[in-house]
Amino acid sequence: MAFPNWLSIIFSILTVVSFYPQLQCLWLGKNSSGISVYYVLFNLIVATEQFTIVFFLLVNNNVGSAIFVHKPHTIGDWLNLGQMTVSYILFLVLFTLTLHYLPNDGLAHKSTAVAIYIAFLFISVIPAMLDVVTGGPHYNGPYRQWPVVLFGVPHILFINPVATVLIVVSFIIQVRQTLDGSSSSLSVRGLAVQSLVFALLGVSWLLRVRWPPANMPTFYNSPVMNNYLLVGWAAVDYILFALGQAVLCLIICRRSITAAQRPVGETEPLLAGH
Repeated sequence: MAFPNWLSIIFSILTVVSFYPQLQCLWLGKNSSGISVYYVLFNLIVATEQFTIVFFLLVNNNVGSAIFVHKPHTIGDWLNLGQMTVSYILFLVLFTLTLHYLPNDGLAHKSTAVAIYIAFLFISVIPAMLDVVTGGPHYNGPYRQWPVVLFGVPHILFINPVATVLIVVSFIIQVRQTLDGSSSSLSVRGLAVQSLVFALLGVSWLLRVRWPPANMPTFYNSPVMNNYLLVGWAAVDYILFALGQAVLCLIICRRSITAAQRPVGETEPLLAGH
């Protein structure tokens, strides 16, 4: 049973809605203190990699077997690319606003984050786009398989799994900064909504992709690992992000409740003079 196209469209709209509270908080507050640059950067890299792989499989790959996307391509495949594009653009906007409103003491991290992301673009989006501009997807000659394999295999087998690890690393960094800092520009409402939306999206990715055929060559003896590498990474990434946002939301809410219950002013009686 095909995943409903109308539901894919609704999920893309919900993705925009889930980012709105955080983007509004940054835009109106003009301050991104308490938000780790690397938390935003690593999640942007993950979104970039997700977009790159789906774009590659749907547009660049005209010689390989059908995984994740259908052959021939369906409207659902293009809507899946649209979902990845929406997430990518929103993370890019979040990254830009975070850097723009970063306090002066974080300027060194700002330069480092920009340099890291530009470097990543040269192994992800830029080669895929250059291939399209030069007409690569329309070329079906005998040597077309080599650029496809040399780009696709490293991303699917190595870079994409590292991106999944970066999700966990990003939340460890942000949790530490949240626990150490006195205030945070993270939107609690945004965290709560994103944890719900991305959890639903994670489950949906199990239903909206083309799973590999039984006779497809495997890379590992573990079927779980093979399915993760070929198609399951989208569900894993989105669910991990949802869990991380939920944890951050709970931490900030607990800190707010604790701060509200703390007595104001002196908490110990003054010693009487004798």
